[in-house]
Amino acid sequence: MRFLVIVAALIAVSFAHAQNEVVSAGYISPIYPTVASGQVTTLFVRGLNVPDAAATGIPLPTTLSGVVVKVTTSIPTYPDRLPILSVRSNDFCAQRISVPCPFTYVTVQLPTEPTCVPTGQLPNECTQGTAVIVLNVEQNGVTGQNFPVIVASQNPHIITACDPMFGGPGGPCTPYVTHADGSLVGVDCNNPVKPGETVVIYMVGVGPTNPSVKTGEAAPSSPPAKAVLGLPLILSFLLDLPPASPAPPEVRSPVGGWVNPDYVGLVPGYAGLYQANVKVPSPSSSNLNSAGYTSMRIAIGAGSFGPADGTTYADVCVQVK
Repeated sequence: MRFLVIVAALIAVSFAHAQNEVVSAGYISPIYPTVASGQVTTLFVRGLNVPDAAATGIPLPTTLSGVVVKVTTSIPTYPDRLPILSVRSNDFCAQRISVPCPFTYVTVQLPTEPTCVPTGQLPNECTQGTAVIVLNVEQNGVTGQNFPVIVASQNPHIITACDPMFGGPGGPCTPYVTHADGSLVGVDCNNPVKPGETVVIYMVGVGPTNPSVKTGEAAPSSPPAKAVLGLPLILSFLLDLPPASPAPPEVRSPVGGWVNPDYVGLVPGYAGLYQANVKVPSPSSSNLNSAGYTSMRIAIGAGSFGPADGTTYADVCVQVK
């Protein structure tokens, strides 16, 4: 009996220490604590007990449902609180006893202010570089554990329907790639794109813009806030054979290597949301199935074929015939 009491006490301690603890940061699942200037990302927080809430206007609030995300850094003029878009709880372990469950998803925007190192040569002159800041989630005045975050120049992520910022895992992770009229382009060919059509890809983490936009505030429409660093893409066609066919090795055909979108910048009226407008090229006949369809992969990063090489990507259906 004494042994059971000791075990129960240890379990209680292991759960107690996790109040307001940021476990990681990311999107579909907690993967990496790396962000870009102005990035919208989700903090996976353990031990919060607050009602769900969402920001109702812009500028974004820095307190939501009793939650504050504080920032500690040596960067001059850097904000000491992050704007919060939403606070949502989700027990993805289906109420099983587990230390990581449940999580509260706190979706925030990182500051747009530059993370730079003063050169000392001229007043306010500095060099752009990578910095480390420390985040701390506070609930109704009770602080949690410090969580360091790396702020890099870019950390792009194509947003999907199952990102925590839209409610959390579950259902199809449809990427937000749309036609000009705003309708989603699916991978199931219910609403395919045509060669020569321009699609719009929505993402976060593209980095600094010109003009710059104050943290938590809406992007302007005139002039638009264009991405300073650009966003080269790789477009590839994947042969999409009928399901009844044998499974041969995938046929992948790069389309001219890197492709520069017609426009990359913030979406007017939104905080931290970027769009890239890309013209769909024509696939070769060898990439089409018998019905005249193929899959096109839009990848951002060093490689063209998905997360194995650290990219974020979206697959869309292209109809030729």
